[in-house]
Amino acid sequence: GRMGGVTNLTDPLWRKYFEDVYNDSLQSMPFYTVLGNHDYMGNTTAQLKYNILDQRWILPERFYSQQVPIPGTPGENVTFIFIDTSPFIQDYYDKPENSKMKEQLALQDYTKQLSWLDYTLSNTQTKWKLLVGHHPIVSHAGKNIYKSVDPARSMAAVQPLMEKHGVQAYFCGHIHDLQHLNMNGSDFFISGGGAFGKVYLADEDTTSFVSFKSDAAGVMSVHLFADRMESSFLASNGTVLHNAVTPVSPTV
Repeated sequence: GRMGGVTNLTDPLWRKYFEDVYNDSLQSMPFYTVLGNHDYMGNTTAQLKYNILDQRWILPERFYSQQVPIPGTPGENVTFIFIDTSPFIQDYYDKPENSKMKEQLALQDYTKQLSWLDYTLSNTQTKWKLLVGHHPIVSHAGKNIYKSVDPARSMAAVQPLMEKHGVQAYFCGHIHDLQHLNMNGSDFFISGGGAFGKVYLADEDTTSFVSFKSDAAGVMSVHLFADRMESSFLASNGTVLHNAVTPVSPTV
């Protein structure tokens, strides 16, 4: 099939990969969305506008934050911060996957996004701050494109801001497996095995951070409470592969 995101608001891929998949009991569930590298191979502006056709699809900006009440915990909220990670990957500028990617990434500024992230986190009042993006900040899988000759020009630049502002966890995909890493007081969850699991060459530099990794196909289930977050990795048959508990305040 075509690997390049959508061409416009009426692209049949919307129906094939979104409308016809997430229906029935998910009819009223909001989908907070982030852009990935394949989206940049298509029309990202169409994705920013798709909410006018389906209100479940939420992507108001390329990066944005959203405060949400924690269910069953009156008065307690969580702030989700959604980032646009492709502009951090030097590889896509050096070797763009197509002309659309080249054109659209040329208009992005990762340094402005870092400033926005720092400012947004500084002004976030909630105890829970959770970050969501497409590419990993740290990963145990090979081909670590977030690793760059210049760490300031890569996904590694996001990590010090997480530490500075007490962000409890980062959720991402891109790598087609399941991983849980813990580094400098934050949890890093990679859930990219929804369609299939892939075997990667291990990155030995990150071995000490790894709590769990599996090349099984599967998904994550996350429950948030006022004082902790309980995360589970589930295989496609529903078997629990790994459980993690993230406290709201780091334990010293």
